[in-house]
Amino acid sequence: NLKLNFVSGTLYASQLSQLWTEVTYDGKTEYWKLHPSMLTTDGKSIVMIFSDTFAGKTLRIRFYAFDLYGKQTQFTNYIDIYVR
Repeated sequence: NLKLNFVSGTLYASQLSQLWTEVTYDGKTEYWKLHPSMLTTDGKSIVMIFSDTFAGKTLRIRFYAFDLYGKQTQFTNYIDIYVR
């Protein structure tokens, strides 16, 4: 488990229709659709579990979401994560 804290701002699951993350590793970029319930109830953190496939890799990620009206939020800042 990895808990990432947002430095400023909040993302509340109840206000989102979709949650996404842009993930860059091994020279490629992917977009992963996440479930909004991965956000903590205070809207300041997200909990992610990475498979063993990512062990030893550094991932650069940033999050964005869509509100209940389909409007995209701004991207969060990039976060570099080393998966053990």
